[in-house]
Amino acid sequence: MNLGLGLGLSLGGRRVGDAGNKPATFSIAAGSVDDGIKRINFSETITVTITGDVTADFGDGQGELTAGTHTVSDALDYWTLKITGGTGGGTITFGKRKQVTYLHLAYLNSLVVKGDITGMKLTSLLLYSLGLSTITGDISGMELTYLQGARDPGELPAVFTVTAGDGTKYVRVRVSEATTVTPAGGTSIRIGSSGEFVTTPLTLAANTIQEIYFKDAGSFTIPKRKLVTDLFLNNLGSSVITGDITGMELTVLYLYNIGSSLKYGTNPLDITESLGIQLLGDTVFS
Repeated sequence: MNLGLGLGLSLGGRRVGDAGNKPATFSIAAGSVDDGIKRINFSETITVTITGDVTADFGDGQGELTAGTHTVSDALDYWTLKITGGTGGGTITFGKRKQVTYLHLAYLNSLVVKGDITGMKLTSLLLYSLGLSTITGDISGMELTYLQGARDPGELPAVFTVTAGDGTKYVRVRVSEATTVTPAGGTSIRIGSSGEFVTTPLTLAANTIQEIYFKDAGSFTIPKRKLVTDLFLNNLGSSVITGDITGMELTVLYLYNIGSSLKYGTNPLDITESLGIQLLGDTVFS
């Protein structure tokens, strides 16, 4: 299991150049549902262009805006947005990047947004708990009076990548609420020791220890890491699994006889001792 965390922001290191004159375009994924905090403001009245099935409501009295070109002023300290992606997704463009002075995005669970802030003239920037959303860019040259940035790894998917499996091995989990587990890339799964292996999503019940049996190389995914509270990996043999436990809200982590399925940093650990790994006393595993 590997650990990893980070936002796609940099302080210098890329050429900002004339990026301020590029359009401030954000793509909105299909099926995105409005949630979280989305605040924005501008240095002047701007043209907002929407494409596809995206809708946006600035709360400025214009109501829900759909595909087309619209005008939004800079009358308030910031506008609080409502955004949806509809069935096909699309984009929303807030004029030019240099016109954007305020951007707060947080707690995006059902809304997936992607964009680049390079060239924006931001004085206030908040990026927190973005889920599957990705905001990249260079903040050098911005006269920021407020900056907070963090990605909540618990909102990221728990992906278990499998190099082999004959259908006899499993990963045992408990999740805090009902959710799905979805196979991909050739792996088929079943929940429990009987029944057919399938290549379609299956449901994991809440607060119940369940075994995800897997067959063939590929992967299977639980939508959010923070839902996983118990994780048992044992007796995997040649079925090597890799993944990332960062953000899982684990109360139980059991690792036993898992061969080369565990990685600490870049160094593989061959766990074959009958006691597996034990964390005793004031011990930190990171």
